[in-house]
Amino acid sequence: MKTIKMIADELGVTKQTIVNNAKSLSISFEKENGINYINDNDYLKIVEKITKKVGKTKSNDSIKKELLNENSSEVEKHKYNHSNSSKILQTKINELEKQIEIFENRAKNDEKYIDNLTKQLD
Repeated sequence: MKTIKMIADELGVTKQTIVNNAKSLSISFEKENGINYINDNDYLKIVEKITKKVGKTKSNDSIKKELLNENSSEVEKHKYNHSNSSKILQTKINELEKQIEIFENRAKNDEKYIDNLTKQLD
């Protein structure tokens, strides 16, 4: 037989957790000299129930960590893609500005040519 405190310390939970789980399993305590004891069969039931809960919690934590890692990877990919996209867009802007400059020069040259032709006609 074990005390509630011994079981709580062994499982790393509070004494209240042991009491609550014992009540949910309809387990009664044997009280001697003001100390609550749990028999070995009931002890095994409580341990099983609590370790299942802890296993689920750890499993949920593992899933959350995996999702967080996946999301972090996605964010990094998007950062890289956005960085790449901005570089590509900046290159396009530069090319278009050069083309505008070329067209402006052509327009000026065409104006000069038209002016010369007009003078020749007069």
